[in-house]
Formats: sequence, structure tokens, C-alpha cells
Amino acid sequence: MQYGMRTRKLLVRLTAAAGLAALTTANASTFLTDGASHTWDTATPGSIVVTPGPSSPTNIDVVAGADIGEDLGIDTSLQLLGDATANIYGGILRQDLDANSTSVANVYGGDLQDDIYLYDGSTVNLDGGAVADDVYVYDAATFNFYSGSIGGILEANGESTTTITGGTVGGDVIGFDIATIQISNASITGDLAAINDSTITLISGLLSPTSSLYTTEESSLEVYGYDFLVNGAPVDFDADGIDHDGYRILLVGAGAGTLSGYLSDGTAFDTTFFRDSSPDGSGHLVLFNVPEPTSIMLMASGAMLVLLRRRA
Repeated sequence: MQYGMRTRKLLVRLTAAAGLAALTTANASTFLTDGASHTWDTATPGSIVVTPGPSSPTNIDVVAGADIGEDLGIDTSLQLLGDATANIYGGILRQDLDANSTSVANVYGGDLQDDIYLYDGSTVNLDGGAVADDVYVYDAATFNFYSGSIGGILEANGESTTTITGGTVGGDVIGFDIATIQISNASITGDLAAINDSTITLISGLLSPTSSLYTTEESSLEVYGYDFLVNGAPVDFDADGIDHDGYRILLVGAGAGTLSGYLSDGTAFDTTFFRDSSPDGSGHLVLFNVPEPTSIMLMASGAMLVLLRRRA
């Protein structure tokens, strides 16, 4: 398993008027630049580029009936620049959704048949719909994944922030270059890989039986749960752990092996892990001990009984 030697698609990013002019002649794109709100429900053979208006943002709502086709020059169906906003409720994007600058894309439905790219502090909220391929989060962008599905990988880079609170990822979840990723209540089919000072936090959800945990280059992969076994041996947090931010934690010393137990929501998992060493440092696998859900419920019930007795 080698996540350090990764490849990226060739990206054409439009950040200047010259780039927009080139697109006009080469790709028959549609430009929305008037600062108004638009509803798109028809077929469009080229891409749509949404840019700020003279004094206000330009917005687009993509709804059922929209079929935004291939753009032969930049492999993009919908490009957002500046503080543009897109709300995708339905329809089809046959190529990529690109969010740049401070733009915002809210995906509530629809069929996204290629990738999503986030750059330059943009925000994408995925709360429904299906992304057929991958999601790439760059340059301090923010990606919030609430529901829906991603067919391929989710890769975060460059001080970006990714929060996953639901949905399904069909491939690996990978953090590079100081990215932070937090996962809860989601289903992950592939591996979790934290590389080059990134942090991945796994709180709850469902890991595939074939998923592995991988960390290297001073990155951290944090797992919240209880009844952990490392290479078949129970973890003794009292004897071997340390206190950190209200939790008892343990840094796994083994370089590779098996990790099993229960995540914080009570979901059982059994996976393999790899902590690679490199000239840039070793990866960290950190276990956070949390009370099992039944213990929390019992404590809450006990506290309620005490309160009722005091009131009586």
C-alpha cells in the first residue's frame, strides 16, 4: 500500500479574465455573470461558469431536467468562481463540479457523473445525490458530507477541513499536507490513510471488513471507542494510557498488525493497521477510550433518579 506516490488529474483552473475569454472561444461555455439568481432545468452541451456580478453574487439552482454536458477543454460541467453559489437539487452533471475562491455549492440531489473539486477556501455541502467518482479537497477548502454517496475516493489536502457525518464513501479516505478529516456515522468501503502531518479522526460509523488504517510522516489517525484489541491483546488504558483533553488515550507502538474493538457508537470493527516510518517521521495511531453506550445510558439514568429523589 503506497499512498505517498499519488497522481492527480490535470486541472485547468480559471482565475482570470484571460482564462474565461479562452474558454468562450474554445468550449462554447455558458457564462452567468450578472449577479442574479438562475434556475437551470434544460440540456446544455457545454459547461456553465458562474462568476460574481458587478455588485452581488451570482447564484444558480440546478433542478430536474438539467443535463449539463461535457466540456471538451476543461472536463468541467459546472465551475464556480468568486462568491458564486450553486444549489443542486436534481438533474445531471456529466463532468466535474469545480468550486473556487469563496464559492459555495450545496448538493441536495442529482446525478454527478464525474468528480467534485474544491479550491481556495471554497465550501461544498453534500447532503444527498450521488457522486460517481472522486472528491478532492484542496487549499483550505471545506467539505461537509451529510448524506448521499461518493463512488470513488475522498482526498483532502492543503490545510483543508472535511467533516463526514453520514453517507457512503466507496473508496479510500486520504488526508495529505495538514488536512483534517473527521468521520462519524458514515460507511467507508476503502482504507483510511493519514499522510504528511494530516489528521483523520474516526468516531463512529462502519468500516468495510477489507478496510485498513495507514499513517506516516508525523500524521495521526485517531480512533474513538472501547474494548480495543491490538494484535489480539486487550489495551490497558489505566496502566499504559495517558490523560489528554478529558480522555484516556494510548499511542500504539506496534508498526503494523490488527486492531479491533468497538467505535464510540457501539459498532464493532476488525481491521489491519500500518504505521510507516520515513525520513519525515513516523505515523501515529492514537486510541481514545470512551465509555460504551450502555454505560453512558446507565449513568444518565442514575443521574435522573438522583435528581427526581431530590425534587421529591
